[in-house]
Amino acid sequence: MINNICRAIANGDIKYVKSLLSRGISANYECLNSGHSLLNLAVENEQLEIVKFLIKSGADINLKSSGGWTPLHVAVDISIDGTIQSGGSLGEEPTELIKYLLDNGADKSIMESSGKPQLILQKIIIHRK
Repeated sequence: MINNICRAIANGDIKYVKSLLSRGISANYECLNSGHSLLNLAVENEQLEIVKFLIKSGADINLKSSGGWTPLHVAVDISIDGTIQSGGSLGEEPTELIKYLLDNGADKSIMESSGKPQLILQKIIIHRK
């Protein structure tokens, strides 16, 4: 049942996610197979409605999951990867998730587990000004 929440998030099944959280599953639960928090998984699968619900349900917006990535790191990676893979250029990347996370307390100064700052995030923020 618990790992089903991870699949539900990936598939955008917010009703099932709400149901399991109402039964006591923590909004900060980490999926056993991937080590990702529910919030990181929702960000990775670009499920904005579920991201909003998890944050409202108490998910730690700055929690580092497996690999030391926060939801903001994941959002930046997804945004950049998607743009590059589709032949886009810097400045064309979707930033709705990134903006939502920043507007709701995501700390852009948190470093990845490698100790490197999220330089790509800085580029997006500077480019968007």
